[in-house]
Amino acid sequence: MVWGDVLRDDLGKPPSWFEGMRAMGQPLGISFDFEGDVGNSLDSLRLLLWADTKGKQEQLAERLAEGHFEKRRSVADHGVLLSACEEIGLSAADATEVLEGDAYAEEVWAEYSQIQRQGVHSIPVFVFDDKWTMSGSHPVEDYVNLIRKLEAQL
Repeated sequence: MVWGDVLRDDLGKPPSWFEGMRAMGQPLGISFDFEGDVGNSLDSLRLLLWADTKGKQEQLAERLAEGHFEKRRSVADHGVLLSACEEIGLSAADATEVLEGDAYAEEVWAEYSQIQRQGVHSIPVFVFDDKWTMSGSHPVEDYVNLIRKLEAQL
């Protein structure tokens, strides 16, 4: 399944949305490529939890995001996941052990259930103080306004 097809066909994103994303990414050095494959991300999420125990979660998340958003590398592909681990200095053998078992699956599903209970059904989502949620893409001003509102309540 191709990411761009999902965005276009399932989520109804018009051509202008794709143009806007590319335009926003360009000044940040992000070259969005919407034609890569997508699939089940459970194993990538399990691997991210494992990487957290090694102090490398953020690095792995960045590597996987770059691969997904810019290089047509599917987070459903174990080869992609293992390469990303090696690139940031994590053991491919240890990562393989995680992928071949069910480690961290329970934690992933528990977090997923919690997010669903909070009413989150799309990404990106930002939760402030476990009370305020902002889902989807928003202009910077929306975040500034929310943060000011939260500050006023302190």
